Amino acid sequence: RGNHEAEWMNMLFGFQAEATKKYSEESFTLFSEAFRSLPLASVINDSVFVVHGGLSDRIGVKLEEIEALERRVEPRDGDSLMVDLLWSDPMECHGS
Repeated sequence: RGNHEAEWMNMLFGFQAEATKKYSEESFTLFSEAFRSLPLASVINDSVFVVHGGLSDRIGVKLEEIEALERRVEPRDGDSLMVDLLWSDPMECHGS
């Protein structure tokens, strides 16, 4: 998942208009549903953590907390863990 899982971002930055013009309003609805269905993160071979955005600045986040997130919803500012996993950008400095 990434920026495209947020329907409001797709509306704001033109994806809705493009999908509707080229295909149909239903295609945009289906794209939105597909983006919301993608996983927030994955663990490969019990050793590699893969996430689109980045790590949360919350200390001690457990994989169980990520698994418990409802993924078929629009990201909201109040759900900081989901937003962190989707949109946190890497930083030059080391964490503390």
